[in-house]
Amino acid sequence: MDVIKSELSTKDKLLNSALNFFSTKGYDATTVDEIAEAIGMKGPIIYNYFSGKEDILNVLNHAFTAEYESNMRLGKNALVWIHNGAELKEFTMHQVNYTINDEHVTKYRRLGFINQFRNEEMAQTATQFQFDNIVNLFERVFSYMKQNDAIGDVDPRLLSLEYTSPTSLLIQLVDREPKRKDEAIQLIEKHVDFFIATHCKK
Repeated sequence: MDVIKSELSTKDKLLNSALNFFSTKGYDATTVDEIAEAIGMKGPIIYNYFSGKEDILNVLNHAFTAEYESNMRLGKNALVWIHNGAELKEFTMHQVNYTINDEHVTKYRRLGFINQFRNEEMAQTATQFQFDNIVNLFERVFSYMKQNDAIGDVDPRLLSLEYTSPTSLLIQLVDREPKRKDEAIQLIEKHVDFFIATHCKK
């Protein structure tokens, strides 16, 4: 994802600046002038790299989606083989630590939250990343575990909802109150341990 390179080009700086504004002020309230001025440039410089504000958002969406889905192993074609509770916990905590600690993921999640009530496309994107992708992923995980007798005979989708909902709530808590991150991660880990003790056979 271009916006996280250590040596940023002007285009990358503009993307970072836009992400900062979109995730704090909101997309509609942000102007191209302030995006450029935040990195010491004049507004018209943006049109050397983008056709306008909407183009910036589209580039951010594309770059973020590719990286996020890769790191989180999301998407319809993602294959996740988990054979036991220990592997389930390792996989889950990797995802939790990535999504809570990565600065760009956090900003992008806030961007979606701020703008979801003003923009239908952003609302759909927020639903995709914060609900559909996660629930579908763990439904596949639990379907595989069920087939391999690693988990009880329970509907995998219901298991996914039970498993992912508390974690999603705690991640939202961290987004609102970053100082509570350690508390949230500890609670997530306890929830994972409880779920494994309750449902996993091995």
